[in-house]
Amino acid sequence: MDPSTLLEELGPYLYLHTILEETPNGVVVIGLDHCVIHANPAASRFIGSPYGELTGKNLEEILGDQNADLFLLIEDHFHSQKNKYGWKVRHEIEFSRAAENHILNAVVVFSPSSPDYYLLYLIEITEQKKLEVELRRSNVFFHNLIDSSVDGIIASDMKGRIMIFNQGAQALLGYNEDDTKTLHVTGLYNEGVAHGLIKRMRSDLFGGKGKLLRHELIVKHKDGQDIPVSFSGGIIYDHGQEIATFGLFTDLRAMQQIEEDLEQTHKMLLQSEKMAGLGRLAAGVAHEINNPTGMIMRSMPMIRDALQDAEPILEAHFQKHGEFNYSGLPYS
Repeated sequence: MDPSTLLEELGPYLYLHTILEETPNGVVVIGLDHCVIHANPAASRFIGSPYGELTGKNLEEILGDQNADLFLLIEDHFHSQKNKYGWKVRHEIEFSRAAENHILNAVVVFSPSSPDYYLLYLIEITEQKKLEVELRRSNVFFHNLIDSSVDGIIASDMKGRIMIFNQGAQALLGYNEDDTKTLHVTGLYNEGVAHGLIKRMRSDLFGGKGKLLRHELIVKHKDGQDIPVSFSGGIIYDHGQEIATFGLFTDLRAMQQIEEDLEQTHKMLLQSEKMAGLGRLAAGVAHEINNPTGMIMRSMPMIRDALQDAEPILEAHFQKHGEFNYSGLPYS
């Protein structure tokens, strides 16, 4: 058709034709025989065909084996009783051009108000899919990183609903994944502790606003047991709005046991040192006692002999003079 004739026929709808031709999304008008009536430049570019060459071609041929599922869905709807109510089909398709794979979101629309044709909208989502793949990889990486931590890692929204409860936290507190679906974060602490932590996190005095570093506290095991932990955590913000809290829990039981063992060993060393000092004192006292005692014992035979030799003289003196003192003792 001559362009001037086309413009004349479009009349007041020319602006709609302009929008159709300039839109970045592909639009294909297809007859009920599945042959293309018109494809805009974006659709031609997505499919990899020069503009205007898709007209008259069969949709099944255009889609090819790679996207045969979409054509089967379209045929299924035409053979069903849905035509009189209209229908819409959404399906992802792929086209390879210049060694590149392009992913499109295809939306097929049939309206009872336009019973002679149906529309195929093509929306480029290749970059979106790449971002989704990268996001999934990042999520898997961070999920594995969190689960690999030996410390417990727990996150909850501002209503206390558990969002993250890693394997370290499950081992520490005895809860399984199903338990955390109904567990409120305040149930992990003694009464009032959770609100106290939030208050400290909001303060600037404990590591900066939104943070709380190396704070020792008690958490509750599923069976009610008290577990001492070192807690570091914070508040997660989104555009200044508090959206979640998180905490890292390090079990202090092993460390406290080591400290108790060291204290006990220290006490034993002190006691051992005291006993050693007492032994040295006793040895010194014994030495001081043994020296004069030994000298006395060595002198006893000599004293005994001297007394035996002096006895006749002393007895004679007693017979002659009567009782007298000898070495401070009365001799009688």
